[in-house]
Amino acid sequence: MSFLDRLGLGRPDLRAWAMYDWANSAFQTTIIAAVFPIYYQKVAAAGLPEAVAMSRFAWATTLAILIVAIVAPVLGAIADYSAIKKRLLGIFLGIGAVVIPGTRPKEYPAGTYGVPCALIIGRRTESTDRKTSLNQALRELDVAV
Repeated sequence: MSFLDRLGLGRPDLRAWAMYDWANSAFQTTIIAAVFPIYYQKVAAAGLPEAVAMSRFAWATTLAILIVAIVAPVLGAIADYSAIKKRLLGIFLGIGAVVIPGTRPKEYPAGTYGVPCALIIGRRTESTDRKTSLNQALRELDVAV
């Protein structure tokens, strides 16, 4: 029995998964835990009291993780049962390729920054921003999230 077999990595697909998991863990540790909170506090939440900014960041992160925890097993089961793993990978890769690189300028108290479009495809107008700015509505109503 080889060393890789003893580690449970005897097949190439298992080694590929282990490398993916290792790289994803490094991303989570570096970007999500170290870099993004600083960006959020200095740029996106500039002008908010620190406690409010930290609370909103914590709630947004918790909500995102909760959504992934609910949706991921369902999508995984669908992909396994229907044998559409590659098709789902292509669909989500396409969504990510369109959504993530797209940015639009947004004014913050700290300056103007390019904000990822997230799920917004197309150009938003100022009137749309006035109608849909949840952060601004929360600030105006002095609601702590």
